[in-house]
Amino acid sequence: MRVILIANEDAGDGDVDPATLGATLRGRGNQVISASKTKEIVAALEEPADLVVVAGGDGTVAKVARHLSGREVPVLILPVGTANNIARSLGIDTTELDVDKVCETWRRTWIDVGLLDERIVVEAAGCGGLPQLIRSHSGEERGIHREAKQLGQYLEELPLFDYRITLDGREVVGEAFIIEAMIMKYVGPSLLFAPDADPGDGLLDVVIAGESDRASLRRYLSSGGKRHHPELPTYRAASVTIACDAPWHVDDELKPRKTHTVTVRTQAWQAFVP
Repeated sequence: MRVILIANEDAGDGDVDPATLGATLRGRGNQVISASKTKEIVAALEEPADLVVVAGGDGTVAKVARHLSGREVPVLILPVGTANNIARSLGIDTTELDVDKVCETWRRTWIDVGLLDERIVVEAAGCGGLPQLIRSHSGEERGIHREAKQLGQYLEELPLFDYRITLDGREVVGEAFIIEAMIMKYVGPSLLFAPDADPGDGLLDVVIAGESDRASLRRYLSSGGKRHHPELPTYRAASVTIACDAPWHVDDELKPRKTHTVTVRTQAWQAFVP
């Protein structure tokens, strides 16, 4: 089997050793192409392959998913990052490297993405509180529980903003402090905002947190995301246009304040899931 190994040495606790991972894969009879730097990753993903193994966090997995969008090369995720939102959403909690076992016992499934201004959304896009957390991030790894608690502190003073949302032609208006259009179940520092989201159902789960949700969300965040998640108002649609005066994000990238439309692209990339 021809395998492309994408390994982020800086993911999580920095315990990823691309050489060891590559040797393990080769020891099982696979032909392996390894890459870890951005330019190497782009070049490697242009090569023909039967499987792409990604050892990293959400940023690395999302980068691979974007490059493989529209192709039928399956991805095996080794969740060694900090939040691992994508892996968690797909039910992956093991660093299984027995490729033959995976191909025999796991299922190969299509995963959707979103599109916002031609930018591929792998996890979620939204406005309000989470972009503020992204903006404040100093670049140091602080841990998902600490980041959740920090967002809980922001929540005390997060102002409400007016919004107008169009969901597949249906309009919803109101006030909120967090709006997220989600492909995955988890977002940010491993926050379970859309527990019923199905990453392959062709729909976005649009989560809206308003004043009546502030207390339950604050309790959840203050626990570092360990307590039972709050039941946030959620709408489902294949296309959503959100008009609001609040900062935006696409996955971990900040976007300008303006009206944005997020549309689902179905069956964009493939992954092996348990």
